[in-house]
Amino acid sequence: MYKFNSMLDKDAKVREMRRENLLLTSKIQLLENQMEHLNDRVDRTLRERSQFRLDVNSVRLDSNVSIETSARSSPVLPSRRSTTVIDSTGWTQPVYYTESFGFNNDPQSETPALS
Repeated sequence: MYKFNSMLDKDAKVREMRRENLLLTSKIQLLENQMEHLNDRVDRTLRERSQFRLDVNSVRLDSNVSIETSARSSPVLPSRRSTTVIDSTGWTQPVYYTESFGFNNDPQSETPALS
């Protein structure tokens, strides 16, 4: 009788281990599927980001060409100088702002601010 109960216990343990094994296998498969889905999303995001960067660079290039073309066809405007007064902590200090248009390496394109 003891041997019979021992066999039943072993069978129950084997069934329980198989059930746990199936459950763990199912969880592993689910995690693998989720990981594959996330990898696909990462790949798609990287492709979109790369395309976005290309688009931004294209817009910058178009903008620079447009600015360069318009700068060649029209004279550079003289600088505008204005004084702005900022009142902070009770002190009044003039802020000088100069704005001009031109090429990046052109001294007239610099925009100094003095405070």
